[in-house]
Amino acid sequence: EGTYGKVFLAKDLSNGEDVAIKRLKTAAASAGTSGGGIGGIHFTCIREMKVMKAVHSENVMSLVDVFASINEDEASAEESASTATPRHKQPQLSLVMKFMHCDLKKVLSSRNVTLSLPCIKAMVYQIVSA
Repeated sequence: EGTYGKVFLAKDLSNGEDVAIKRLKTAAASAGTSGGGIGGIHFTCIREMKVMKAVHSENVMSLVDVFASINEDEASAEESASTATPRHKQPQLSLVMKFMHCDLKKVLSSRNVTLSLPCIKAMVYQIVSA
């Protein structure tokens, strides 16, 4: 779970490949974060979607799909906890991305990994090329 959502492992039924589904939190669910938003989605998340959709590079995570859904369990729990009139069930946005076994942050923060200079140069080249 991150600042703006949770990531789940799933299988793409059309091709059998593993995908990552990032379910974005609504702005109300992560009220302590800054950044405003549109329709309950943080500007940071909107920016992430736009970049992933616009940039086609082997060095940038590709966006496979975007969909909206309502988590019925969470929606019914909110309604039963509220004594006022039931709130409108706001859909949650989910991003479907290619599944990666690791991310750059984990590699760089791992104490078990020592990066050689050629490896660092290759990583920087890939980042700049993206």
